[in-house]
Amino acid sequence: MSLRGLPGVSDATRRRVIDVARDLGYTRNLAASTLAANRSGLIGVVIGDLHNPFFADLSDAISAVAEAANLRVLLGTGHYDRRRELQAVETFRDLRVDGMIVVGTRIGAKAIDAVNQHVPVVAVASLPRATKLDRVVVDDRLGARMATEHLITAGHTDIAHIHGGTGAGGRERLAGFRDAMGAAGLADSRVFGGGFTPEIGAKSAVELAADPPTAILACSDVVAWGAIAELARQGLRVPEDVSVVGYDNSSIAAPVGDFLTTIDGDRVTLGRRSVELLLERLDGRSKPVLEVVQPRLVIRHSTRALEAT
Repeated sequence: MSLRGLPGVSDATRRRVIDVARDLGYTRNLAASTLAANRSGLIGVVIGDLHNPFFADLSDAISAVAEAANLRVLLGTGHYDRRRELQAVETFRDLRVDGMIVVGTRIGAKAIDAVNQHVPVVAVASLPRATKLDRVVVDDRLGARMATEHLITAGHTDIAHIHGGTGAGGRERLAGFRDAMGAAGLADSRVFGGGFTPEIGAKSAVELAADPPTAILACSDVVAWGAIAELARQGLRVPEDVSVVGYDNSSIAAPVGDFLTTIDGDRVTLGRRSVELLLERLDGRSKPVLEVVQPRLVIRHSTRALEAT
């Protein structure tokens, strides 16, 4: 018996069936569903860069939810190389996956839309300008604004931002930084970086060390740790000399102790909803969905309030 709303069944009968199923503890058997629907039970997940712990953590969340639904996950990564990401997509199509989840990739809207015409695709942690995709994203502009406002409230007026360039969320986080600085009447010109690697964080810290700000907002936890390591080499202490805020609340945000202040992008919700939206597509939903996850500021010990002078 199917509970998916087949035609010819009255609402009253459907409600009675659902009530009985609930009483019996019925749960959907996806393995049987895949056989009935001629599906493979495979989903392909393309990750922008597994060197970024946030994406690795998100991959774990996707896999856990998919496995609970009896789906097997095939994982591919392009290391921010669009050509390699497209190769992963083509490989998944050759393997006849039921659907794909693309996480922080640089594939581009046109290419993703083309794939979505044949295999349902959910985009996560990025907002490609595609119109027919399901998308689950964090409100990165809000998150960066919250982080910057935290620093301003702590008395910081000389704040630098190490931005993520064209990487997933990079533009939105830069915009949020500038929103908060502009609202406070502060200059927002101290912008460095252009990527999501620790090397970018370190390079930016070298440039900043000659005239250090009192605070830095990094575009990711990885970038924040790169900056913190270089600041230490330059003889600057965090937070005594420079407060630092990361972004993502990835597994490296506080590996030992409770140190890095950051923005939590709720990777568990991102992972869960991406799989759920894909299942809904496979069950026949055609209208695309955009879900925006609200970020949360996590205050730890890498930031401090400036003493009044």
